[in-house]
Amino acid sequence: GKNRIPARTGNDKTGLVVFQRADEPGSLIGILQEFAARRINLSQLLSRPTKRGGLGDYCFIIYADAHVSDEVMADALRDLRTKQGDVKFLGSYPASSPHASDAREHADQRWRDADDWLNDIRSRVDD
Repeated sequence: GKNRIPARTGNDKTGLVVFQRADEPGSLIGILQEFAARRINLSQLLSRPTKRGGLGDYCFIIYADAHVSDEVMADALRDLRTKQGDVKFLGSYPASSPHASDAREHADQRWRDADDWLNDIRSRVDD
């Protein structure tokens, strides 16, 4: 169907548009940190004025070297949606560069290891 997303290949890109919640110092770094904290490489970042067109009213078009099925990418998207509110998913698709998949697999494994570690700690909390 029209809205279907190609399967993860391990060498993928995801495009999205993030609308900043407020035009204030540090708003872009807050968006970028969601990716940096998860070691997701950004291959493209563009800023564009929004259709509302107010002074300082921008959205950011972001292309990341990851697939929406990657746990770290899903986690970044979830946090962006929570913190920024307005995030438009453009799609995930196979990339052409063969080098991104090795880095993505390594980052995904580190994220799963950290998630297991955190779940173990949290499982010991008394109810």
